[in-house]
Amino acid sequence: MNDRGLRGAGWRSTRERWTRAARDAGVRSDADFLASPAAQEAAFNAYVADNERQLRDLGVFQRADDPARNTVRDFDGAPLRLTRSGLAAAAHREGPTAVRNFLRRRDVGLPRPAPVQGRGDLSSFNEITRRLREFADVPYEPVRP
Repeated sequence: MNDRGLRGAGWRSTRERWTRAARDAGVRSDADFLASPAAQEAAFNAYVADNERQLRDLGVFQRADDPARNTVRDFDGAPLRLTRSGLAAAAHREGPTAVRNFLRRRDVGLPRPAPVQGRGDLSSFNEITRRLREFADVPYEPVRP
């Protein structure tokens, strides 16, 4: 988990200090964190729970439960089913805001944006599309940090 993920999980402050949540799990240094699989699991669960909260707050998760809105057209025109597992996987890879922006763009039929420099054809939207497809049928349970 990188520093951005640890901040999203509430385990690191912007000044790269370990927070109370981390200290409560026995983490006071990078070495402590790397030596503790339990702390790593707890931090990851907190990160995923924060992504889920953001997806709810942005109105993205609700689309998976709404038959009138749980399908969008991919950039090639094929239907793309929205499920909570696919949305969570896409948010894990690209972030909840990027997923919301992807859906907004698809809702109005805008074309695929230009590739992101340094990522070749692996633009954020390509990765979101891939994850929505690959994780669509994976069973999903909300994370309890």
